[in-house]
Amino acid sequence: MSHLPRLQAVLARKTGDVEVDLLVERGLDGRVRLGGELSADLVLQCQRCLGPLSLPLAVEIDTVLLTGSSQEDVFDGIELCDDELLLHDLIEDELLLALPAVAAHSETQDCRQGEAPQKYLLQNGEVEKANPFAALKDLKLNKPSTR
Repeated sequence: MSHLPRLQAVLARKTGDVEVDLLVERGLDGRVRLGGELSADLVLQCQRCLGPLSLPLAVEIDTVLLTGSSQEDVFDGIELCDDELLLHDLIEDELLLALPAVAAHSETQDCRQGEAPQKYLLQNGEVEKANPFAALKDLKLNKPSTR
């Protein structure tokens, strides 16, 4: 994970391994194809309860590698820079794209969403509801004086 700084920035736990199984081959059509699978067990922060969320990822890769000189119309291809493939960047991009937009426990998993912080609990165990207009009770209307 140390070579994937953009991925580390969104993780709650920055350690772990990414398993990479890739195969580069020339297809029957003469195009160079990159295929394989990436897998990792990541730990994100749940956006409901702010606790750790374990997320196993398995990402399939199947794409065509294009050189700058190839003028082909390929829907899902990667254009190589100076005929080089930046493998760390490709792996990081694919893992980032596989992450959920909002990381949250599912309803069947243990989420501490319903737990209220102690400072909001009243003595009888109920949660204090904040009144957004409570600050207005202290304001006084200043009526302009007529002279």
